[in-house]
Amino acid sequence: MSEVALDEIAIISLKALLVTRGIAVSELATMCGICRDMMQAEVTNGVPTKPLRYRIERIFDYPLNLWTSPAEIEIRKRCVREFGVDPRDMELPALQALCRKLRTGSPTVRRWENWYELLLKFCKNNPERAKSNH
Repeated sequence: MSEVALDEIAIISLKALLVTRGIAVSELATMCGICRDMMQAEVTNGVPTKPLRYRIERIFDYPLNLWTSPAEIEIRKRCVREFGVDPRDMELPALQALCRKLRTGSPTVRRWENWYELLLKFCKNNPERAKSNH
């Protein structure tokens, strides 16, 4: 299936979530921290802004029928449980600090996505630890 078709399915699913949960686009905009007109434009255009896509997924508790694969959703949920943050919401310095703390190593190319891939690999290869109270 093409990426365009998948994006169309995601928008249909998002609209269905809004209806079933009784949330107006203006309320979703407030939940995401953007203005109503911007959210309306985003939804009309298929939410092309990836950071907003990830924020919407988090707000709706990571539904599996939007933009992110089930495997990545599980890792993002794990990071929220274990580290208290969705890595898709992290700025590069915070992501780098988390990766260094976990001793994931450093990517050859030090862009955000490369650090994120190291974190995903770490989570796949290491069992989840109980969240520390320290």
